[in-house]
Amino acid sequence: MTAHNQVTYNKAKQRYEMPFGNLVVYASVRKDKDTLYIDYVFAPQDLRGKGSAGEFMSKLMDVVRTENLKVVPICTYAARWLGQHSKYQDLISGEYRSCSSWTIRSPARHKGSTNPPYRAIG
Repeated sequence: MTAHNQVTYNKAKQRYEMPFGNLVVYASVRKDKDTLYIDYVFAPQDLRGKGSAGEFMSKLMDVVRTENLKVVPICTYAARWLGQHSKYQDLISGEYRSCSSWTIRSPARHKGSTNPPYRAIG
């Protein structure tokens, strides 16, 4: 599945979006200085299992790199995806970086959480 559009930031909804026809894959995020917290990634039911979320993540990480940001993946999908794509390991913020695996440490899905949600294994 290939999107003809790029990832864009929707400031009003605080999310990055990428359209696939009439459907949109997005990541709800929080920005803090040079860090992007990915709270969750959403793909509509009709796009699931077709690679759209992975394509979105790849393009989102390219945006993150261009904007010189670091990523904290709160979303389990984002954390697993990053763990499987070594090309983007350098974008993961400090203590959240891992070579290949992530595990949930605490549920920190609400805004303003100060608990690290993931712990690097290995």
